[in-house]
Amino acid sequence: MLLLVFDTEEEKNKFVALYETYGKTIYYTLKRFPIDEYTIEDLSQDIYIKLADHLEKIDMNDLKKKPKLCDNSNPELLCEFS
Repeated sequence: MLLLVFDTEEEKNKFVALYETYGKTIYYTLKRFPIDEYTIEDLSQDIYIKLADHLEKIDMNDLKKKPKLCDNSNPELLCEFS
């Protein structure tokens, strides 16, 4: 279980927005590798910790492109952005 503590409500809201936008993309991208679910969870948490460490560098206005989910049934398919 990942527990993060934020200094402000704004940081928390920014993190939640990023998680809701990219959480499934991160998960399905990691699923494409030949690794078990525990490793996927660990790597996901590492990504979220890094993200939380660098929230001040992220401009939410730059996140206009939203990812389309990767099709895990076709590992050759790359994620596209709209």
